Amino acid sequence: EALTENTSEQHQGEALSENTSEQHQGSESIGDGQGDTHTNSTERTAQNGAITDRAHLSFSEEFGSSLDTLAIGFNMVFVFFAITFNFSVSRFYRGEVKNMIPYLYFSVSVTDLVTAVSCVSHPVIFALLLTTDNDKLCSALIVSFYCLSSTTIRSGVFYNLILSVVRSFNIVTPFYQVRLGWIKIACVVYPVIWLLIAVYDSYSVISLGYLDHPIALFKFMIYMPMVSSGVASQLIGEDASYMENIFFGMTIPFLVPAVIVTICFILQVYHLSATRPLLKHSQKVATRRPAVTIFQLTLLFLVCNLSSTAVYIYFFLPTKRGEQQRTGAHDARIMYLATCVLHIINATFSPLIMILRGRSLKNTIKSELNSIRSLMRTKSASVGSLPHDNALRLTLSEERKD
Repeated sequence: EALTENTSEQHQGEALSENTSEQHQGSESIGDGQGDTHTNSTERTAQNGAITDRAHLSFSEEFGSSLDTLAIGFNMVFVFFAITFNFSVSRFYRGEVKNMIPYLYFSVSVTDLVTAVSCVSHPVIFALLLTTDNDKLCSALIVSFYCLSSTTIRSGVFYNLILSVVRSFNIVTPFYQVRLGWIKIACVVYPVIWLLIAVYDSYSVISLGYLDHPIALFKFMIYMPMVSSGVASQLIGEDASYMENIFFGMTIPFLVPAVIVTICFILQVYHLSATRPLLKHSQKVATRRPAVTIFQLTLLFLVCNLSSTAVYIYFFLPTKRGEQQRTGAHDARIMYLATCVLHIINATFSPLIMILRGRSLKNTIKSELNSIRSLMRTKSASVGSLPHDNALRLTLSEERKD
């Protein structure tokens, strides 16, 4: 230390610095670790997958606040109704899957039902992260439900795309029948592809060391899902940019279907408006109700899907410096509301529109609710009569003894 003070006052010679560096390698490494922490953390970030970057450190410090509870709780409200409505719709169309449109309605409702059920894990995992130290359990739950929800959300978008295309064929060319067998094959192959992509993404994230950091895993798989980032790095290289990740993760499964659905909707409106003057009054009344239903479902799908995609692209666009900076705790919550809650809102109101607009479906649900109410009344009446029955039996037994 005295030698260092003398040399700093006189002259910082190259020979003396070389000698001191050869003699005091251990002290220099300690000094580097204490005086240049950010540089070393940046180097470790490149090695273990950005676990210790500033954005994640900020997220870890703020994780578990009332805003996180509010965001997840807000989503759970829609999850409850999504499970209820989609379960009713899937039960109604379960016996009619041999027909094209009922099969697609059944597929969409089942997919949305599974998506809503997978979101039930969010408050459970959130509570485990705050109350337990079992990192392996939390990480395993996050990875499992990430693979499930990321697959079902994209499959639901694809099924809505098929439904819109089939409707267009039925309206524009009513004599052409789309084969149900090909539709069923596509409805099976497509989710399998995205499930494999989600599994590979999970493997890539785990290999970077995230398994021992469940809060970071919660951020990048629940709040800000980086779907297809592993595939993008394999196809393009390890230096895959954020725009390339957006192309694989959002453009193919979300933006392209939205464009096709919009084109199909324009064709449907144009054809219906062109043929409407040629129809009789009874035919106009018969076609008006399904046309309004199609308009409502399509508008809901486009608003939720395009809004989610726009927010995702905005938050993952590189800044002027070419770095991704919108990954703090507040940004992650907004991303969660956009990527998860908007899809759950679509999964909630889409079956509700089917129930309110479909007469047979609405009547079936009403009859089921009436039967449940009558059953509950019968049980309550039987429970209320139990004390009287027991007293009567006791009196009869005493009379027999006498």
